[in-house]
Formats: sequence, structure tokens, C-alpha cells
Amino acid sequence: MKKYYSLLILLFLFIDLSAQQLPIFTQYRENHGYINPASLNSDYFTGENNLSFSISHRHQWVGFKGSPKTQTVKGEYIFHENTVGLILGGYLINDETDPIGTTGIFGRLGGLISNDPSSYGFSIGMNLGVMQYRIAPNELRVMDGNDISLENNLSVWNPDVGFGIYYYQSIGSTIGDYFYTGFSVPQTFGVNVDFKNTSGDFQLERIRHYYGLAGYYKNLGDLSFVEGSVWIKYVPNSPLNVDFNIRYQLEGVVWIGTGLSTARVFHLEAGLNIGEDIFNLEDFNIRIGYGYDHSFSSIGASGQFGNSHEINISYSRKTYSYQ
Repeated sequence: MKKYYSLLILLFLFIDLSAQQLPIFTQYRENHGYINPASLNSDYFTGENNLSFSISHRHQWVGFKGSPKTQTVKGEYIFHENTVGLILGGYLINDETDPIGTTGIFGRLGGLISNDPSSYGFSIGMNLGVMQYRIAPNELRVMDGNDISLENNLSVWNPDVGFGIYYYQSIGSTIGDYFYTGFSVPQTFGVNVDFKNTSGDFQLERIRHYYGLAGYYKNLGDLSFVEGSVWIKYVPNSPLNVDFNIRYQLEGVVWIGTGLSTARVFHLEAGLNIGEDIFNLEDFNIRIGYGYDHSFSSIGASGQFGNSHEINISYSRKTYSYQ
């Protein structure tokens, strides 16, 4: 019998491997705003760059039929005066896992509360937007072996909203040492998606996700630092997933990093900062990063999930100083 991915199998693969149905990232810090709309980007800590834009592409489980491919485009602007500042931005995200695809556009709004944002801050944020869910029923076969009798290329649009909180604090007397932590629910509404037509009804159940985050920047001087971070991802009725990551940036130019998750995924990353140190451009940076994942999880006799590749390009700059 010719094999197809059934919807149930597809969802179980996501939940079992990574405890999530939302897109997976290797360089999570480059997509903080999508996962936690109250978070602040890394260039804000390391260079006070309050304006940023980025694009990324990720191909997951390369060589595995129907493997996920994810593209994101985002922008972020942080403005702070007096006690309450603003976090503004937006996201465009496309995720394809044959025969299911999603495309979403989100606006981002948050508030940063602090009398001294160079030392500490507490923020609350939300993403508000719409998601298009697409499905090709002729490529699905349910567990009893029968095809799903629906028209091809069905799609629906659903509103969705995400919430998050975030806190950071300078540590000790060394300038540039920061601890940060946060909690978010990036997919709150639009959890169940109904596809309806004259042939029948079909429902895609989306499960609410919960994320926790904690990290620490240790300033080593000369624009060098070490960052350690932990991502905790939880989906009801599935195993808790924890990602441990560490990266080292050398003199503001190159960085390398590695990590491991409880879902048996090993991470590697490396990148280059192009800005003040290379082109002598003050308060300006272009960052190019590459991430690689290797999964040690298996699907029965089918073997391992395979490798994943991710590339991210970002631009950031400082438009004002809050000192």
C-alpha cells in the first residue's frame, strides 16, 4: 500500500520530537519576538541597538519526505522615555509541512517598565494577527487506510494572539552582565481550525503551547561575551522539552555556540557580525548566522529524523541613547 502522511501521525511526530506544533528554531534568540512578544532582542543588550529587522529560512529533517520548511521576516523597535517605553514590531511567518501549511502575519505591541533601562526592565507584550491554515486532503490517509473525502487545497483564516512577560536585570558591578527570564503563550486563540465544504467537515486541532526562558550574558570585555540560555517548552499530554544553549562571541565579530535538548537534538551555530569593527560604522550591525541540528530521535524502523539547517540575516542600529 502506498504510504502517505496521515494528519494524526504528523501531529504526533511534532509532539513526540519537540513537544510543539509551532515552528522550531535553532537560533531561538533571532525569533524571540514571535515566541515571546515581551522579549528584547540580543543586540539591545550587547549594543543598545533598539531598531532591528531580520529574515530567516529553516529546512528541518533534510531528506525526510514532507519535512518542515519555515521562513520568517520580522521588525522590532524599542523606544523608552520616562518610566514606560514601547516595544513595537511585526512578524510574517510561513511554515510548510506537506500536506499542511500555515502563513501568518502579526503585529506586536508591548510596554517596557523601567526607570533605568540600562540596568533593569519588566515588559508585557502581545502579538495579534491572523493565520492561514492550508491542507491538501488528497495527500492524507487516515489510520483505517481510507482517503479523506474533501476537496483539494482547502484553506481558512483564523485570528490568533500571543502573550508574554519578560524581565532583565544587570548583575554585579561589571557593565554588560545581564540576567533575563520570561514566560509566554504564543498561540492562544484559533486553537481549533475547521475545514468545511459540501463534501464534509474536517478539523485540525492546534494545541496551546507554553514557553519559559532564562539566560545570562557574561561580559568578557572588548565586545566579547558568553551567553547561556535555557528554553522550556510544554504542551499538555506530551513530554516536557528543555533546550540548553551556550554561545561565545569573540571581540564583537564572530560567535560560535552549541546546545542539547531533552528531545535528543544536538545544536551547533556560528555567525559573523558586520558593523563597527569591520566597516567602522558606528551604532550599526549586520549579523549573519547559521544553525545546524542533528536529531538522535528515531521513527521505528524508518531511522532518524535527520539534520536541520537554518540561516538568519539581521540588521540593527541604535537610533537614540537612553543613558
